[in-house]
Amino acid sequence: MRPRSYWWRITPPPEVEGGPVIVSGPTKYEAIIAAAKIWGAPWSKIVKMCAFERLGEAAEE
Repeated sequence: MRPRSYWWRITPPPEVEGGPVIVSGPTKYEAIIAAAKIWGAPWSKIVKMCAFERLGEAAEE
C-alpha cells in the first residue's frame, strides 16, 4: 500500500529564481525535492527558507 500523496504549494526564498510551484508528494521532504528540481536549486540548502502549504490530497494514480 502506498502512502497518501498530497498537493503542496512551495514558495522559494528570494535568492532562488522562480516563483511558487505546486508539486505532489506524501511529505514535505518529497515535495521540496520535486520543487528544487524545477528551480534547479539544492533542496538541502533552501528547505528551511521555503514556505509550505498543503493544498489537499492528490488523486491516486
